[in-house]
Amino acid sequence: GQPALLHPAEDGVEFGVVDRIGAAVSKILPALEPRGSAPARAVLVGHTAATLIYLTGLFGLQWGQLRTILGLTSVSVVAYKDDVTVVRSIGDVTHLATSAYEDLFRLT
Repeated sequence: GQPALLHPAEDGVEFGVVDRIGAAVSKILPALEPRGSAPARAVLVGHTAATLIYLTGLFGLQWGQLRTILGLTSVSVVAYKDDVTVVRSIGDVTHLATSAYEDLFRLT
């Protein structure tokens, strides 16, 4: 049979996730200080589905329109400056050992 699919938009979960993560980020960013000329950085760790929903929302897409699979230990980078948000990378797994990196791509 087919695996069950998550459809957050059906019950509004998608919008709640984007709002909650956005609210957390807006609280974290002002508390950070840049290091010299480098901008301040924060690491936010979250569940794969929440991260994907958040990234989808940043692109202005609906759930399911960002066609990617995030690895369980992947890194996505989002840059914030003033009122501008820029997604710099999605699902980077280059930090993984080669065999783990290849395993991830066998899944896609």
